[in-house]
Amino acid sequence: MVLSMLQRRKQPKAKRLLHWYRLTRRLADLCEVQSWTHHYRQHNKMAEWLANYAMDNRASAEVNWLQIAEGNRLEDGVLSRMDDDCKQWVTLGRKMEELKGAVSEDD
Repeated sequence: MVLSMLQRRKQPKAKRLLHWYRLTRRLADLCEVQSWTHHYRQHNKMAEWLANYAMDNRASAEVNWLQIAEGNRLEDGVLSRMDDDCKQWVTLGRKMEELKGAVSEDD
């Protein structure tokens, strides 16, 4: 639902979501986002871990990654899951490069 709203540029009816929609839309326009896809939970362990971290600690956290001390539990949790979460995109990028190479060789 959220992705289709962003794709169609249709604002949410709920006033409490309007600020977040506008902020997301503005950032997407600045970054020149061309398409939206769902990032499945199996490839989003980092976000799942962060949500559980906040629930377990009964608090949200805001971190400046440039100033965080090494060995911080929050940093360790995120970094340990980052590779697995990004693996599908790296693999897809490599496959696309291989396909481009194969197509240019045929020319």
